[in-house]
Amino acid sequence: MKPRFGVRAARAGETDAVTALCRRLDGNDYAQAAWRGWVEKHPDFTLIAEVHGRIVGCVRAGVEAAGCAFAQALRVDPEFRRIGVATALMQELCSRLAKAGVSRMLGVTGADNMPARRLHPAIGMSEVLEIARRRHPAWGRLSGAAAPLDESAAAALARPEGLLVSLPGTAHFRRIYFRAQADWLRARSRDGQLVEVPGGGWALLDQPGAGGAWIAAFQSEASRVADLVDAAVPAGGPRPVTVEAPADASWQSQLSAIGFEAPGPADRYVILEAQLGRSIATPEASSRNAVD
Repeated sequence: MKPRFGVRAARAGETDAVTALCRRLDGNDYAQAAWRGWVEKHPDFTLIAEVHGRIVGCVRAGVEAAGCAFAQALRVDPEFRRIGVATALMQELCSRLAKAGVSRMLGVTGADNMPARRLHPAIGMSEVLEIARRRHPAWGRLSGAAAPLDESAAAALARPEGLLVSLPGTAHFRRIYFRAQADWLRARSRDGQLVEVPGGGWALLDQPGAGGAWIAAFQSEASRVADLVDAAVPAGGPRPVTVEAPADASWQSQLSAIGFEAPGPADRYVILEAQLGRSIATPEASSRNAVD
């Protein structure tokens, strides 16, 4: 007989039990350090599953922009897989987000995590893009020729579903993804983070940091990626550059040709998305962490 379980909002006093579950699954799980803060920040969207008082699963989501949430840390105790725990957690999470006015939910998982990728349709999430994170140790062709993208052009990038972008955040891949809307993109244009590249194209940059320049989103012809990076990275001397690029061969070959380091296994991941309101009904298969 399958054990009966319930799903509810997590409580602050249960942090130790949740982090113990995460630690059993992966001793390096970032959720161990983040869980307490998640419960405090978004208590209605930080959920656990329990069987007779024992916590056997968890998930959380943060509302990162108007109408858009980022889900992560879907974990299920191996002893309680294949009975619908992950499905029930995601159903409840989606229901709560929809009631709060959220229409889209995003997440990420490793490109090599095939058990989790097979699970995604069952929990209502579709793969929208595979990313390869590439690094250049010291980009030196620094013209800094890009200029802030016109605000009206920046806003146009949001139509109709919003521009898929990432920002630094607490996650397995250290980035939080969401759909940026017009006001957010206008603000990035005003502060110089959303720039127009001479000859056609644009790039979205992180705020300058000690880790070098980070290009979080961009558009151009793949053959022009060197010009795009050269124009977008602020001038000032050689520095590390990180690019989040589509994993298709055209982009990857161009990045290799201009000296970007090959992505490691932890640098390839898949962005997931769910439009809330659709049903989630199929019990999950056995998997590693599904939504990282």
